[in-house]
Amino acid sequence: MDMERRRRRSPAEVDQILEDFKASHMTQRAFAESRGLSLSTLSFWMHKGRRVKPEAKETAPTVLPVAIGALGSSKEPFEIRLHDGLVVRVPVDFDATALRRLLEVVDSC
Repeated sequence: MDMERRRRRSPAEVDQILEDFKASHMTQRAFAESRGLSLSTLSFWMHKGRRVKPEAKETAPTVLPVAIGALGSSKEPFEIRLHDGLVVRVPVDFDATALRRLLEVVDSC
């Protein structure tokens, strides 16, 4: 594998590479190799991108539509449909704290 010579990329280039990676559904290693990047560089960019950027604090939060069905006394699990089509099925007696942690992990992927 020929690694591309080390060079600086603009924030826009890094953002585009990360978007391409997310859309590729490839492993980090496979994607990095396909782009001539080191795995550590891709991992660093992903970690850095998860941090809240100062300008992001000033923008309004994204509002997503939510539909809540009848929860009543049903023992049927409920579903959380995420924007990317992922569906999380949650039993009614699922611990709220564990659910919050699960959603944070899903959101970070």
